[in-house]
Amino acid sequence: MSLQDDQPKNHTMDERYLSTLSPCSCDYSEFCRKFPEEEEVRVKVFESRESVLTELFRNKHILAIYRMFVALIVGTCINTLLHDYFYNEQIGTGYRLIIKVFRNFHAFVIAWICAFSITLCVYPAFQVWGAVRLHLLPKSNHLLLWDKLWMVIYVLYATTILYCSVWATFRYDFGYALGGATGCETTRLIMKSYAFIRTCAPDIVKHVKVKSSRNFSHYVYFLFAPTLLYRDSYPRSKGSIRWHLVINYFIELIAAIVLCSFVYQTTYISQLEDFGLRPYRLADIVMIVLRNAPYAMLTSLLLFYLLLHLWSNAFAEMLHFSDRLFYQDWWTSTSFERYYRTWNSIVYDWLYKYIYRDFYEVVLPGNKTAAKIVVIFISALFHDYISANAIGFFLPTFVIQFFVLGSIMAQVKFSNRTVGNVVLWYSLAVGASCMYTINGLEYYCRLNYVKENLTVYNFFVPTLFQCDITF
Repeated sequence: MSLQDDQPKNHTMDERYLSTLSPCSCDYSEFCRKFPEEEEVRVKVFESRESVLTELFRNKHILAIYRMFVALIVGTCINTLLHDYFYNEQIGTGYRLIIKVFRNFHAFVIAWICAFSITLCVYPAFQVWGAVRLHLLPKSNHLLLWDKLWMVIYVLYATTILYCSVWATFRYDFGYALGGATGCETTRLIMKSYAFIRTCAPDIVKHVKVKSSRNFSHYVYFLFAPTLLYRDSYPRSKGSIRWHLVINYFIELIAAIVLCSFVYQTTYISQLEDFGLRPYRLADIVMIVLRNAPYAMLTSLLLFYLLLHLWSNAFAEMLHFSDRLFYQDWWTSTSFERYYRTWNSIVYDWLYKYIYRDFYEVVLPGNKTAAKIVVIFISALFHDYISANAIGFFLPTFVIQFFVLGSIMAQVKFSNRTVGNVVLWYSLAVGASCMYTINGLEYYCRLNYVKENLTVYNFFVPTLFQCDITF
C-alpha cells in the first residue's frame, strides 16, 4: 500500500486536504528545515457530502444497471432453492450457513457491551491523567513516571481487549461472522480510543485550555460515528432522521448477507468440504481458485457494499453525520497504489494521520519507505487478527497478500489505463479466491483430518499440508 498520490490533485471525488502544521509534539519547524520538500501534509477536512454510490445511483442509467444485477442475483437464489427442492428434497442452501455463522448472537452482544464499557473508561482515565499532570513540575521525574504509568495502562487496555476478544470467540463458540465482527469491533474501539488520546494529549502537554466540546457525550458520539479521526466537531445534517432510508439500508444489508451465504455455500464449501477425507490434486485446487475467482470478486464487492456503504450510511443517517465519503471511486483505479488509498477512506485516513505521519515525522524522521512499510505491516497484521478471530486459526494470508505481494504490485504502473484497470480487477479476483480457498482447505483439514483440541501451538501452525495433496 502506498501513501503517495498517483493521480492529479484535483479529483472530482477525492477528499480535500489543507496544508497545516503537524500536531506531533516534536518541533515541526525543525522537521521542515531538515526536510523542506515535506512542509505540507494532508489533513482530512470534514464537510457535508454524500457517498460516491449514493451520487451515482441518482443517475437513472447507473440505477438501471444496479437493478439488472439485483434481478440476476435474485434469479440465482431462486434457481438454487428450486434445485435443492427438486433434487435434494429440502430447501436450506445458504440459510443453514447463515444460522451457523451467526450462532450465539446473545453472547456476542454481551461481549461487545463489555468491550464498549471498557473503552468508555478511557475518557475519565484521560481526564485523571491530564488533571494530575497539570500539578506536576515540568521535566520532573514525577512527571515522566506519571506519563509512562498511563502509557503502560493504555497498552494493557489494548492488549486486554484484543486477547479477550479471541478468548470470548472460542469460549462461547461464536459463528464465523460474529467472530469476525468481534475482531472488527475490538480493533475499531482501540483505533477510536487511540485517536482520541493522540488528538487531545498534545493540548494537555502544552497546557492548552481544554475545549468545552471535548465532553463525555461527544466522546460517546465519536465512538458510534462512522469515522476513526477524532474532531471536536463534525458536520451534522439538518432535519429529522430519514427512517425509511435507514430501514432500506438494513434490508439491503440482510439481502447482501443472504447472497454471500448462497455464493460461498455453492462454490467454496461444496468443492472443499471433502478435503482431508479424500486426496486432492494440486491441479484441482488451482482450478478451484481460478474457476471461483468471479464469485470471490462478487463476495468481496458485497462485503464492501455491506460494510462501507450500507452499514456506514445507516449509522451516519441515525447520527446526523453528514460527511459520508467513506470510500472513493476505487473501481476506476489503474494501480494497486491508488486502490489501497481509496477503497476504505475511513481506515486509510487513520493510518495516514496516526501511523504514517508519526513514524515519518517523529520515530524515523524523513524516512518515507520505512513509514510506508510500518503502515502496510500493521494494516495486514490486524486484518489477519480479524480473520483469525473469524475462522478459528491464524494464517498470515493478509501479510502475504498485502505486505509482500501488495507492496510489489503497488510499484507496477501501466501506461494504458484500460490495461491497468483490467489487471487490477483480475488480480483482486484471483487474490480473493486464493485467500478463500486456502482458508477453506485449512478449515476442512482441521475438521476432517487433524481433529485436535485447540492449543496455542496449533492455533498458529497450519495443518493443511498434512492432508493428501497429490501432484
